[in-house]
Amino acid sequence: MDALGLIFRAELRRRWRSWLALAILIAVVGGVVMAAAAAGRRTATAFPTFERTHGYDFLAFNGAPVPQLARYPSVVSITTAPVAYNDQPLCACTHPIDNNNFNVVYVPPRAQSSTVNLVAGRMPDPSSPDEVLASFTLEQDNSVHVGTVMRMRMYAASQSEAVNNATGAGPSPTGPFVSFHVVGIEAAIYEFKAGTTPLYDVYTTPAFARSVLPKTTSGVIYLVKLRHGAADVDAFKNYVKSLGIGTFTSVSTPAALVAGSIHPQAVGWWLLAALAALAGAAVVGQALSRTRRVESDEFPILQALGVGRGVLVALGMASTLLVALVGAAGALALAYALSPFAPVGDARLAEPSTGLSFDGPVLLLGALATVLVVVLIAVAIVVRNGQLSGTGL
Repeated sequence: MDALGLIFRAELRRRWRSWLALAILIAVVGGVVMAAAAAGRRTATAFPTFERTHGYDFLAFNGAPVPQLARYPSVVSITTAPVAYNDQPLCACTHPIDNNNFNVVYVPPRAQSSTVNLVAGRMPDPSSPDEVLASFTLEQDNSVHVGTVMRMRMYAASQSEAVNNATGAGPSPTGPFVSFHVVGIEAAIYEFKAGTTPLYDVYTTPAFARSVLPKTTSGVIYLVKLRHGAADVDAFKNYVKSLGIGTFTSVSTPAALVAGSIHPQAVGWWLLAALAALAGAAVVGQALSRTRRVESDEFPILQALGVGRGVLVALGMASTLLVALVGAAGALALAYALSPFAPVGDARLAEPSTGLSFDGPVLLLGALATVLVVVLIAVAIVVRNGQLSGTGL
């Protein structure tokens, strides 16, 4: 062992540059593989996590409050969100906003965390009546962004009957003018596109609810959680119809469609990880083989000095293990640094946090697998050399 330690320290002083280069190669390959595997897991879990945190089973809209909804036995919770009626919103957007699917919504602060996911920017100041969150659909379809100003006129409270009974264009609004400053972009579960017409929403503040909302014609959106989820939807739908509510939808089916559309993205990340692992193992194997071939040139000299074959094999494996450990540590760091680039698309909108993410199970198992694969490659090289030359080196 003393001889092995002495030779190993001498080799480390002479060959640290080549060993470091090999460790960097392992770190890059391992980091890309682990980052892709973690991205797949993050993508696969993003929307289910979003549903648990921000999900609802049923959405209903009515022109007047319907307190009877809360009396249904299977209702677990209801978020009541008043909607102020407005005319065509104007902004410096790439396309006119479809006002037929545009909503000015007020969600009480206590319900915001269970209703929307903040995608960009910040939450509005509760004391500011003109700060709003805008839906990601407005960003995607109309290029609304943090800093956009949206202007519109509201329908006055005195116009309630005329607005609700109107057919066609309806009356001209006589309520207050408002200017909304977009300070954040949000995602709500009913805004995800699942083959339906997209909804465009802005979420206002308590200050708006106090100072402006009472002066407007308004309706109410109800976001309902049911005790048994989708299993209770059909019965609850019949109850909603019996109350005379004409506008409602189940959120469970569109949510399932969105989750299904995201799953192939996760599979794609895992396929990328598998392909990168195969290609990387071949590249690392070639580099490790060349390194060991160069180092083995001095083995005859060491054998002539009395160093046994077992010591030389142990020397090669010790250096391989060191390189593998350093490479695995670098791979962990690289995978962690790459984590903000995933997920993408709808999964990114649903992801609670899109910053740095350390996926312990994936990254730690990936680091262990990196060390094991490199060591196994080195063992295969020793076996192959032994079979070819009869020296075992």
